[in-house]
Amino acid sequence: MALSARYMRISIFVFLLAITPLPGRATIFYAPWNSGVSWQCTQGNNGSFSHNTGNLRYAWDFSRSGADGDPVRAAAPGTVVLKEDSYTGSTYPDGPVVFGNYIVINHGDGTYTRYAHLKYGSLGGVWVGKQVGQGEQIAECGMTGYASGPHIHFQVQNSSTGPSVPASFQDIGLPVTGGWYTSQNNACTAPGVPNLTQPNEWQSFSLGSNPNLHADNTSGTTPQTTCFWLDDWIAVGY
Repeated sequence: MALSARYMRISIFVFLLAITPLPGRATIFYAPWNSGVSWQCTQGNNGSFSHNTGNLRYAWDFSRSGADGDPVRAAAPGTVVLKEDSYTGSTYPDGPVVFGNYIVINHGDGTYTRYAHLKYGSLGGVWVGKQVGQGEQIAECGMTGYASGPHIHFQVQNSSTGPSVPASFQDIGLPVTGGWYTSQNNACTAPGVPNLTQPNEWQSFSLGSNPNLHADNTSGTTPQTTCFWLDDWIAVGY
């Protein structure tokens, strides 16, 4: 479906908002996979397989049937500060214990998130210095590095290189090994995106140095169930 010029203009304004962490506010994290989909926590904090050392102690592994190639989404807005995409496969069980391909995002409040074991060749849409919005796809799930199967390794860190630190998620709380969790990570839950509840509702708002932002429920539907990323724009209610 073709997008109107007006829609494209307002969408890019909303994108500027969504990639900007709110000043003075602790980062809120959402599960790093598609909204509405359930994944299992195959290893939680202090897990006996590999999450029992200082750097990994507060990490999670998530997987599900058919996870290979599934989108991996930014848990919060921020700036990419590290990227590795040279591993073509798994090093398990005899190779080095490494993250394989990964991305690290700086969220601007002293917290960073790491997404690891990413599929080789799936990181082409991000680069060091790129700003990403919450819910934006940054890679695909894979099993590069020390991984016995496709999964997302996720951890919150206090620097770009670690170690992992205690954290939780806005949508799935504090996952434990064996539990199944449904993500709510999409453009609708991005910080500052207006709550448009009426068909064809329009709203102007400001954030920091961006005083003239707009959101438009152009499809006439309730956006809390329909927001998603379109390239670099948020489609609000589209």
